[in-house]
Amino acid sequence: MSDPSGRLALERWLAVLRAFGELDPVQAAFAPDARVERHGWDASRGHVMESFTGHTQIAAWCARSPRNVQFDLCSTPVRQGETIAARYSVRVGDYENHGMWRAKLAEDGRLSWLHQPDDLPDEWRDGVPAGKSLGPPSPEVVTAAAHGHKHDHDPK
Repeated sequence: MSDPSGRLALERWLAVLRAFGELDPVQAAFAPDARVERHGWDASRGHVMESFTGHTQIAAWCARSPRNVQFDLCSTPVRQGETIAARYSVRVGDYENHGMWRAKLAEDGRLSWLHQPDDLPDEWRDGVPAGKSLGPPSPEVVTAAAHGHKHDHDPK
């Protein structure tokens, strides 16, 4: 594997998000049988709501994103065994939030599994509060999420 930290794999994932469903960036970022999991909010927190397997499904899911959504990597990936984790930011107009990407890499360094486990804070469920955005996460949050933190929805 030429990308042990996972940074290049996550940068390719950002290219996928910015391509809004184009197949070539998906093929460059993901192994052919890769899976992306989308989780729910509120009563569905921690549960996989949708799962997309393979290049075509992943590209179709990415095509659903509004064109004004901007994702960025905002931490150095942390590796724990087979899993990498890194904080990301997402912006749409005045709305800003952060989350954690957790991923596994295929032998060739492409992504084989990815999910976004962070939920929106309760106060944001009915929309972004006036004048608010979530601040950047602390390095301790990244480290805690990547080291010894088993989720019930982690791949087996």
